[in-house]
Amino acid sequence: MAASVILAFAMNGAGATRIPMLATFLALVMVQIPLALWLPGWTGAGLSGVWYAIAIAILVQCAALNSVLPPRRVEIRPPLIPKKRLFLISLGSVCGT
Repeated sequence: MAASVILAFAMNGAGATRIPMLATFLALVMVQIPLALWLPGWTGAGLSGVWYAIAIAILVQCAALNSVLPPRRVEIRPPLIPKKRLFLISLGSVCGT
């Protein structure tokens, strides 16, 4: 569940609000509600069927959001502070100066 929430909010923050809305609609209206009605009654799963429907809908939403994200290359940049200075700063914080 956390992955789908993080993906949805990341896309909302980036300005792409329509895609998370469609993924949520797909997961809730087209997957969760029909499964929550079908699983308890016809398969005999009872209340557990509703929980299975919720879990499946969250997985569908996460898969839908993950499938629309473009692959990104991560650039590794050198540190802004030279290594000598970084070492002195770390020693200073250990020594209490």
